[in-house]
Amino acid sequence: MKDVFTVVATDANPQEKTLLSEQLMLQNIRLILCERDGKKVLECLQNNRPDVCLLETFMPGMDAVSVKEAYDKWLQQQNGGNTAVF
Repeated sequence: MKDVFTVVATDANPQEKTLLSEQLMLQNIRLILCERDGKKVLECLQNNRPDVCLLETFMPGMDAVSVKEAYDKWLQQQNGGNTAVF
């Protein structure tokens, strides 16, 4: 089992970002924040291969469902892996 879990999330306001980062670090969870842009989130997912992804439903470029579908397709081409997208 992994020692550290990785979470990718769309960028939050500065206060939420600080609070969320601090709370997750206490639980041994690494937080990676991405811009609220579907194409940039997809790139972030591909570069980091997180355990969990927390997305805004509606984003410029691609919505959350389209990002998940594109990421799942990319993962299949990379021979496996999956990420929960909420």
